[in-house]
Amino acid sequence: MPGRQVLAAHVLEVVANAWDLARALGDRRPLDAGLARGALAGARQVLPAERRGGPVPFGPVRPAPDGADAYEELAAWLGRDARWAAPGVRTAADAAAAGE
Repeated sequence: MPGRQVLAAHVLEVVANAWDLARALGDRRPLDAGLARGALAGARQVLPAERRGGPVPFGPVRPAPDGADAYEELAAWLGRDARWAAPGVRTAADAAAAGE
C-alpha cells in the first residue's frame, strides 16, 4: 500500500475516534472540520458504499442528518448513527436547542 494511503488511513482512524470519544464523553468543544472533511474525502475513496460487511469492518452508509457537520457526515459514511450520544450525556445539538 502506498505511504499516502497508509497515512490517510491513520488520519481517518484518529479523526473518527476523536468524534467517538467526544460523543461518548459529552465534550462539546468543536473539532477541526478541515480534518473531518479530509478524512471523509479519503473514506469515500477507499470505503465505497458498496463494500461493507464481511471483511470490511464498517456498516452500511447511513444518511447524514439535516444540518450535519463534517464529523457527523463522516460518522454516517462510516455506518455510525451521527446523532448518537452516550445515555445521559448532553450533545452540542442539545445545548444549541436549549440556547446554551
